[in-house]
Amino acid sequence: MTKLEKLIKDKNLTNYRLAKETGIKKEIIEDYVKGRRDLKRASLGTVIKLAQSLEISINELIHHI
Repeated sequence: MTKLEKLIKDKNLTNYRLAKETGIKKEIIEDYVKGRRDLKRASLGTVIKLAQSLEISINELIHHI
């Protein structure tokens, strides 16, 4: 389990639910979870949406993974 996957699970979310909450496509979230995309290269808007939904700071999100 990746660190991002653990963060999502710890918040009792699914990739689908996180996609609905953030407006980010489920496939893109899955790419971040599986490491096919680098979250450190994501747009600021994407990082903000994910951090807000996971209820963590942007810094925690970027450096946690």
